[in-house]
Amino acid sequence: MRTILLTLALLILPSPSPIVAADSLFRASMVAAVAAHGADLATTEHCLGSGRCKEMNNFLARFDRPLTFGAVKMGLAAGQLWLVAHFQPTHPKLAIVTNILTTVTFSYIAVHNARVGQGQ
Repeated sequence: MRTILLTLALLILPSPSPIVAADSLFRASMVAAVAAHGADLATTEHCLGSGRCKEMNNFLARFDRPLTFGAVKMGLAAGQLWLVAHFQPTHPKLAIVTNILTTVTFSYIAVHNARVGQGQ
């Protein structure tokens, strides 16, 4: 949860340079990617808790305590988002596309997890 709040705070804080349209789009794509990672975490935890599914990511599957699982999952998400933010100044379009693909992928996974967790 701290990771999400810190990431959102860093995205919302005013930047020293004027925000241009491309920067606004990048920020929006970052917020969407954070939300998708959060949705994936929430629906995965719910699905695992219901006993109707198992974690398919072998690296994350070893963490059976929800707090540890969530911390590692969102830590990896923060690293991925930091990497995108790091190459954004030199490759702005690639950064936005990467965030959009991340958002679509993790949103799809979250919807899938929610359906499985509800028994549909």
